[in-house]
Amino acid sequence: MNILFQQAFERIQLDEVDLKPASFPLYDFTRDHLIPKGMIVLPVTLGETNEVMKVTEFLVVDCPSAFNGILGRPLLWNFKVITSMYHLKIKFPTSTGIGEVQGSQRESHNWCIRAVQMACKGKGKPMGAPEHAMTINRIELRLGPAENNIDPCIQECPHNGPVEDLSKVSVDESESTRVLRIESNLNS
Repeated sequence: MNILFQQAFERIQLDEVDLKPASFPLYDFTRDHLIPKGMIVLPVTLGETNEVMKVTEFLVVDCPSAFNGILGRPLLWNFKVITSMYHLKIKFPTSTGIGEVQGSQRESHNWCIRAVQMACKGKGKPMGAPEHAMTINRIELRLGPAENNIDPCIQECPHNGPVEDLSKVSVDESESTRVLRIESNLNS
């Protein structure tokens, strides 16, 4: 589902009388549940230069969150979005070509920390979590080779070239630049 959290709902000065009833519960990872305050249909615009606007339905949920909302599968399907988690980018068709929205590793990291802090509320354990839940005390920023790349899984290879010694074998006798490089120590 597409989720709009109560604090964002209030910030954009929407009125609760505009909500349609929604009485089915939402469950989280700890099997806690909550009943949405209702559903609302809002116009959503993706992109800046190649904009696309579509009307989208959101569930309004009254619970603390570091985020304004969650763009779920219905919205992604409606906009025909292609996501790349690795690049923190989404692309979607527009009337003039392909639009895109680019995220930031640093901003994503900061929001993740904020979300964990809100869930833990300084107690070291998420609210409503059972006793055997994993405790997260700290998330550290580790900068990778690129300034904006803080994902430790995305790293450059430590060496910059072949591992073995290579020999050049001519591919075309008439063209000296056309060569194939193969390992020098290959047995015949």
